[in-house]
Amino acid sequence: MSAVLFLDVDGVLNNEAVFRDRRFGPFPIDHQCVERVHTVVRETGCEIVLSSSWRGMEKLESKLVGDGVFSVYRDIPGRQFGEFAFVRHQDGQTKRLEGRRGPEIAEWLSRHPEVDRYAILDDESDMLPEQMPHFVKTEFQGGIMDEHVPLLAAALARSLSEDKADG
Repeated sequence: MSAVLFLDVDGVLNNEAVFRDRRFGPFPIDHQCVERVHTVVRETGCEIVLSSSWRGMEKLESKLVGDGVFSVYRDIPGRQFGEFAFVRHQDGQTKRLEGRRGPEIAEWLSRHPEVDRYAILDDESDMLPEQMPHFVKTEFQGGIMDEHVPLLAAALARSLSEDKADG
């Protein structure tokens, strides 16, 4: 079984400050936010599925790859040095459906029964009711913050079978 993190970009990996700072260019990414996502990936072993409006747009996705969003440095037990692991899921993005993230994520999950744990990281709240225990909301002003990391780890620890037992 596996775990995935559904990742938005605007308001998660970037924020108001980097949009105002012209040094970050037209597609800003805050590397502190990226490192927080990497911490979640290292701690939970999850893979990333892009649920952002950036998905499927070659120039924007290339920016994410170039900024190391999908390459996470991991320590290797028993070795002095670690390695970078590519952590984007093989089916690495949700489909565009009706413009709401919740149904798009539900459709992706329906095609991947091997996924038994997930979290959603987004600054928009258009999720389905059954997705709320897995949802961590950020704000555009700051993006992902330190306090979101343990919330994501907890959401990724919650299995889909727990959802069925609660429902």
